[in-house]
Amino acid sequence: MDLMFIDVDCAEDLGSYSNAVLRIAKEIVLSKLYPKAPTITIGKNVTLIFDGGCITGDFKLVGNKTTIQAPIAQIFDGATVEGDWICDRAYPQWFDGEAGKQPWITDIKDSDGQLTDPHDCSPAINKAIKMKKIGEVFLPMGHYYVARRIEMTHGIRLIGEGCGRKTNNETYGNRDDWGYATRIVPYVNSAGADGFPDGAILELNIKRTLVQKPSTLNVAAESSTNEDDTWSMRFPDPTSTIQNVVFSNDYNRTINGVDARLTLSSKVCCLVAGGFLFENVYWNNFRRAIKVTHDYADIKTIRHCVFSSDLDYLTSNLPASLEDKQYMIDLGYSGDALVFENCAVHTVPKKEGVSDGALRLNSCKGGSISCNILNRDVLLHGVTNVVFMGNHMEVGAQLRIVNSDLAVNNNHFERGRRPSVVFDISDETHGDNVETPWNGHFSVINMTDNTFIEWFKKAAEDNVFGRPGIKEVNNYDLALCSQGEAPYEIHLARNYRYVYLTDAASPDVSNHPTGIIVGKYVTPTGTIVPVDEFNKYSHILSAESTIRSNLGIAKSKAYSSILQLSANVFSNERMINLDDTPNGVPALISGWKFSYYGEVILDPVRDIRGPKFNFSYGEYDKRYGNIIALYRENGDKPCMLRIIRVNATGKKQYVDVPVCEGRLLYDNYYCVNGYKWQDNTAGMDADPHPTTAVEFKDRSVVCAKGSLPSSNEGWVKGDIIINDGETSTAAMWYFNGTKWIAR
Repeated sequence: MDLMFIDVDCAEDLGSYSNAVLRIAKEIVLSKLYPKAPTITIGKNVTLIFDGGCITGDFKLVGNKTTIQAPIAQIFDGATVEGDWICDRAYPQWFDGEAGKQPWITDIKDSDGQLTDPHDCSPAINKAIKMKKIGEVFLPMGHYYVARRIEMTHGIRLIGEGCGRKTNNETYGNRDDWGYATRIVPYVNSAGADGFPDGAILELNIKRTLVQKPSTLNVAAESSTNEDDTWSMRFPDPTSTIQNVVFSNDYNRTINGVDARLTLSSKVCCLVAGGFLFENVYWNNFRRAIKVTHDYADIKTIRHCVFSSDLDYLTSNLPASLEDKQYMIDLGYSGDALVFENCAVHTVPKKEGVSDGALRLNSCKGGSISCNILNRDVLLHGVTNVVFMGNHMEVGAQLRIVNSDLAVNNNHFERGRRPSVVFDISDETHGDNVETPWNGHFSVINMTDNTFIEWFKKAAEDNVFGRPGIKEVNNYDLALCSQGEAPYEIHLARNYRYVYLTDAASPDVSNHPTGIIVGKYVTPTGTIVPVDEFNKYSHILSAESTIRSNLGIAKSKAYSSILQLSANVFSNERMINLDDTPNGVPALISGWKFSYYGEVILDPVRDIRGPKFNFSYGEYDKRYGNIIALYRENGDKPCMLRIIRVNATGKKQYVDVPVCEGRLLYDNYYCVNGYKWQDNTAGMDADPHPTTAVEFKDRSVVCAKGSLPSSNEGWVKGDIIINDGETSTAAMWYFNGTKWIAR
């Protein structure tokens, strides 16, 4: 069928033709006045071609699967656009000629040169979304100031042009230079009116839940807490998308005496229900960038996104509504196939544990959190079949795991003022009267190939980037709640502590593993105490072990001989300068040039150890601490190395270091590789009949020795000593829990 080509003269013509191509080359208005706004429905099989024209007026225009061909310019002015339209994408500029074309905040001024409110682009964005229904709404680069919420329906793909800079500015935080970006900027108008009373800047597939106002029981009002909001379309296909957009809470004007950024930070930036894809999106200065509703939904994907917030560092006081800890990404109750990958939460917290966290996942039935930079806390609660892998957690960021079944593999944890990983039970089981946790509170964790980094670079001198001073780093790498039955099965393999030994400007000489240290606590804010059954054997258990209910620990390792070591002490000017620093060593320490000696200990509980050996010395002084280089005379298995140092006055201190193939250690006066020096080391006489071989079997040992030990302390029922000496006719001795029985 041939199509007619018609130039439109008035608005009524839009509904007068079918099977036609209508050309709009001028302003199209109604031909006469109507008592009320009319509705014009476009005929079937019609294409509208906009050639410099615009449809203007107070009437409703209903598409009938109408095809549109139009430039990125205003083509509707005042008309209400409804119905079905066919176009590859819709633009806010079709409804608002100013959308995306305003300058940065500091240059928005009135005719008198005074700062004035921006033009609100949210109506234009919402009109484009409503027109498109399903598919792409494209925002060309520019600043889109919004004073009211953006309402995305499910199936909409909100796409921008990304984020880029005009200049190569060395000041990373200067966002004003990010001129090549699609940037959505919420703002508070000069009158101080709250344009986001429901608590969200953008909503995706949200249905508002009506609640009763406490003071007016017969009047319904929309909730402003987000807690009861639900989805508009139930179980939608996960096609809703936001890509290549910057959400920027940078409206740094003072409105009614309050920094507008703080006012806006009380809002959720993106409130979402159902599955979705967020990709290449940047959120700046939002304490709650993403929050999902409690609706069970599969396939939530966030990847290649950046989250940054400097609000912790503002001098203004946070509003009372923001005093509680928030999470920038709150994924709440998720279903299957969650993906959170290749994202970055860059800004470090002002204070560990108190500042806002990075990620919270309250429930999930399967997914992956992988290859992210997370410089703030992560909380995983009630998740199953989830992999937490390849993540980089810096500046003391803590991973807290509650009642979960997951794998924690190949992550980088920078040690801080708190344990890097905490295993907890639900808050409701923390109490004085709780003896056993609920049946559903068991955690099964596979934790392998993680690194716990001790940062002793020059950056630590001045607390740069929020890093604690060397005296403030916590003793523990892992901590477990010991309340009730301590309901865990935690399999550990190849989790080690490392130290960055050199300055940031030089190569890191840090691949020297030592064992991790485990603590336990009753309440999350309570005192952490050591788990000696693990820590005294960390040199073995860090390589592979299982922590069971009631913190029972199994171990297995065999030694055919006692490891023999030698050591050399020297200094390196690339190390942190310890003198005259706020958190460092006082400049004048008498006798910094300690003398050192050591002992190899395989079992500190049973006193199975090798002979003492002295260290040799190279060039070393008090400015940079002492590097201790280890050399193995025989064997290649891990051991506990007890180092004793003696100062010029004869004062002794000791530290036990679980050495796991490491060759370099670092004494920074307060600790060696994060293991703190202890006073008053217990004197131990040399064993006249030292152990020559030992095998650990779960909680007992079999060892070869020429005589019985001088004390039964530390030995447990089931231990066996095989006689390899000549002073007794017994072939072996068996310990029955109270005495040795010859066999």
